[in-house]
Amino acid sequence: MPHALARRADARHHARSSQTIDMAWIDNVVHELVHALKRQLSRFKNIEHRAGAAKSPAAMARALVAMEQMLERLLRLEKEREQARAMRTENVDDARAALEARLDERLAFIEEQERREAEEEERRCEEMIETMAVTGTA
Repeated sequence: MPHALARRADARHHARSSQTIDMAWIDNVVHELVHALKRQLSRFKNIEHRAGAAKSPAAMARALVAMEQMLERLLRLEKEREQARAMRTENVDDARAALEARLDERLAFIEEQERREAEEEERRCEEMIETMAVTGTA
């Protein structure tokens, strides 16, 4: 039983730490991978056009298939990153709206409390004035 609790706690910690990874860093890594693939494709085109560097058609086909698969993975990653950025923005907007609503409620409560205290103070002052008028002390 203690082992299961430790595993669950470790899993929760891992989930929290994976969520706290710097999103900008992940975006930069995906961006760099796209640029690396572009450079690789450019080198491939240069090799293809050179007269003296004739590779076998099978090797060329394997290289193209590998680049195509890498491009598909990178496009999928970029799409996921875009969704994560959109979700993060929505979460920030939702959190901001919820915070604003809570602050508005607290402000309204404080203002109401101050209004009641001012009314109570005014009532006490009026009572004191009446008491002084009745007793004749001025």
